[in-house]
Amino acid sequence: MIEDRYSRVRRYMMKPVNVSLRTMRGGAISAFSSQLDDAHPAAAVLEDDGYWSSQKSNSMVPEYITIDYGDIVPVDRVEIDASPAGRVTFPHDFRLELSVDGAVWRVVRSERKYEMEDGPAYRLDLPLALARFIRLYITRPRKTGTKYFSEIAGSVLFKSITK
Repeated sequence: MIEDRYSRVRRYMMKPVNVSLRTMRGGAISAFSSQLDDAHPAAAVLEDDGYWSSQKSNSMVPEYITIDYGDIVPVDRVEIDASPAGRVTFPHDFRLELSVDGAVWRVVRSERKYEMEDGPAYRLDLPLALARFIRLYITRPRKTGTKYFSEIAGSVLFKSITK
């Protein structure tokens, strides 16, 4: 019997959830809008010590990066680390989107005029959701000097452990 994506979703929803968390690393970059150079590639958000920088532009250009985790997983927290430059280059306006198929997206959070606190990461706790893909869509990059661009380091998707 061939299992469609909705039966997989129903199967995950039927399982009890243990509230302990573990970090889910990995995945692959399935799409991105731009990258500054080979030293700051989009794939660096999946590494412990790298960071992604979008192309520097004279005008505000929307940017995005999409991570494919390879299978549908339960998600209840998303963290996005700032680059070594900190809040100076963290996106100004952005939204986080989840998808189970990469075609239909659900916005789980939108931020406007976001100013990062002193901490090193943006953290979003959300009701338990199912996703295979997570997309950071930057509607307004940060202006630094005369250029618009954004930088983010490790993007961490947390999920609840199911039994």
